Amino acid sequence: MRDEYLILTVPDLSFIPPPSAFILPVSLAFWKKIVYLESSLASSKYLIRKATMRIVKKILLIGGLQFAVLLGAGLIASFIWPPINDVKTGETAEYPDIQPQHFNVHAYRAFDAALATAQELGWEIIHEDRQAGEIVAVDTTRILRFKDDVTITIKPGNGENCVIYVRSHSRVGKGDLGANARRILRFQAELAKRL
Repeated sequence: MRDEYLILTVPDLSFIPPPSAFILPVSLAFWKKIVYLESSLASSKYLIRKATMRIVKKILLIGGLQFAVLLGAGLIASFIWPPINDVKTGETAEYPDIQPQHFNVHAYRAFDAALATAQELGWEIIHEDRQAGEIVAVDTTRILRFKDDVTITIKPGNGENCVIYVRSHSRVGKGDLGANARRILRFQAELAKRL
């Protein structure tokens, strides 16, 4: 017999790439995606930051303009109205035209007319004393809802006449922008229509 040798041949596996060949392209693609996402996020953050800064600049600009307008209005108001918050008929030098009213009626009739006028103007009546001839009321401003105190005093004269004094005082602030003077003048005008 012939000596035969059994030769086993091992197949050539060189055509099969190593596992690292598969991992490397996937890894590069993965890292490319990560870099792209990071750059997208960075540009998004930049755009968000830029938009936020635009909004902040607009807010500061508008706020600055409002502050400038208020400051300017305050300066103008200080030249128009005196910086006081308490006005009395016949006693406030800054408003020499606001004087007590004289009527040729009995004090009780003037008291009723003054009370009705205060109520018609929407003032809250706190206290009324017919004997003393005094009405205490509170007027609330429309915009900021400040409460201002108003005191009306009716003093009887000789016979059928009386004098009506009015005091309007703001509880808050040092200046009222003329609100107390206007309140007294409005009250006096409405009271004159009744008497």
